[in-house]
Amino acid sequence: MNKLLLLLFAVFIFSCDGTNTLNLSSAVKEKPVTEVKKDTLYKTKNPNQINISITGSTTVAPVMEKLISRFEKKNKLYTFHLEASGSQSGIETLKSQDTDIAMTSAIMNENHKFDFHNKKLDFVELYLGGDALAIIVNVNNKVRG
Repeated sequence: MNKLLLLLFAVFIFSCDGTNTLNLSSAVKEKPVTEVKKDTLYKTKNPNQINISITGSTTVAPVMEKLISRFEKKNKLYTFHLEASGSQSGIETLKSQDTDIAMTSAIMNENHKFDFHNKKLDFVELYLGGDALAIIVNVNNKVRG
């Protein structure tokens, strides 16, 4: 896959195409992607279209679906295949060069980075978002610690 193409897709993701902010909060409220279709690629209607495969995290997949949908509206040249198969699967298929983009809900560890380095594969990590955990207690709660 052309590094420039992946970079352009990444720039689009983070810039929201310069129009307005993309509301991704609804993506996590919708039904998550659970069905995994192995060995299937989108059949392109146009032989000049560029296929991009994205594999990995079932947590990231609903957000990625929103991003792809918006990207495809503006860029008819690209067709995407999204496979929600888990973070580890995404990293492994990227290592084996069977996917163009890996989705992971965790930071790549040093072992993964070492494997990429040993195979002389370049990769770029892009931080899409984070999450946090908070304990919120009602002031009228009678429980005391």
